[in-house]
Amino acid sequence: MNLPRTSVLPLSLPPCILVSLSILLAPAQANAHRLDEYLQDTTFLIEKTQLTAWIRLTPGSAVLPQILPQIDTNSDGLISPQEQSAYAQRVLKDLTLTLDNHPLQLRLASCSFPPTNAMKEGEGEILLVFTADLPHPTRSPRHLAFENHHHPDLGAYLVNALIPDDPDIHIQSQSRNYNQSHYALTYTQPLQPPVAAAQPTTFPHALTASAIAATVVLLASLTLLRLKRTLNATTKVAPLKSQDKSNPTWIALRMPQEDRFYSSRPNSEYYEHLLGKRD
Repeated sequence: MNLPRTSVLPLSLPPCILVSLSILLAPAQANAHRLDEYLQDTTFLIEKTQLTAWIRLTPGSAVLPQILPQIDTNSDGLISPQEQSAYAQRVLKDLTLTLDNHPLQLRLASCSFPPTNAMKEGEGEILLVFTADLPHPTRSPRHLAFENHHHPDLGAYLVNALIPDDPDIHIQSQSRNYNQSHYALTYTQPLQPPVAAAQPTTFPHALTASAIAATVVLLASLTLLRLKRTLNATTKVAPLKSQDKSNPTWIALRMPQEDRFYSSRPNSEYYEHLLGKRD
C-alpha cells in the first residue's frame, strides 16, 4: 500500500491508538508539551545513499532558564549565526547513529532558531537538519540505531521515520526504549553492485580549470564573430530612424504578430482552431 509522502510509520502501539506523532502533529506537540520538559522530536528519511534527520527542539518555559544560556551565550537577547551553529554542534555531539553496527558521520545541513521571546513563552521551536552518507549495503535487511543523550535530565524524546520515497527501500520494523532516547529501525534494500566510477580521460598535457575556462570563452567569441560576419554578408538591414515609419524593419518591430500575445479570454475561433468546428 502506497501512503502519502508526509505519512509516518506507526508507533509500536495497539491499532486503536496509533498516532503519527512526529510529523502530522508536530505543531500541536510544540504547543501542548509540558512546560517543564525539553521536547526533542527526531524524524528520519532513508534513501539509498543518504540519511536525513530533522530534529525539532522545543524547550518549555520552565526549563528555558537552563537552556537559553547555552544558546545565547552572550545574553544579548539575540541568537547570532555563530551561536546557532555552536549550539547545533553541541547537540550533534550528544547524538549517536550507526548502520549495521558501523558509526555514521552526521553533518549539519541547516538550522533555524526562533526569537527568544517566543522561546520564553514555550512556543519557540529550534529546527536542526542533519545528513549522513550511507555506505553501499553488503547485507539486507539493514539495521539503523539512534541514541539521543542531549539533556537527559530534561528531555522528552520522540522518534519516527518517514516512509521512503524510493520504492526499493522498505521499512520492516521500529523499536524504542521507554522514553524514546534509543531508537532502532530495520529496513530492506536491494544488494545491487555499486556503479563503477567513470575513469577520467587523460591527455598528454592536462588543462587546468582556468585554461579550460579560457578556451571555452575563446571558442564562444570566435563563434559569435563568425555568425556576425555571416549575417552582415547576407542580410542588408535598413537603418532604424525614429521619423522614418515607412521603414519595413521599423514596422516589423512596431507590429508584432498577434499569436505572440497571451489572451486570458479566448474566443470561439480559438476553440474551433484547437478542437475543430462543432458538428
